[in-house]
Amino acid sequence: MCTDARVFGTMLGLDDPPKFKAKKIPKEESMELIGDISVSVREVNVKWNASTGGFKLSGSYGRFHL
Repeated sequence: MCTDARVFGTMLGLDDPPKFKAKKIPKEESMELIGDISVSVREVNVKWNASTGGFKLSGSYGRFHL
């Protein structure tokens, strides 16, 4: 829970409170925000509910195969 939108925005490296309900953050950017990730992650998904202050982080795992 993070009931202050400004604090949540700062946690995500934003200059302002978030203006999204859901956002995908690339692996490299998410590692800058939360540190090294020790599993194969493609991206981190952030879901934010401004009215309750609730948020959820999930991820897409595995590697892209070209």
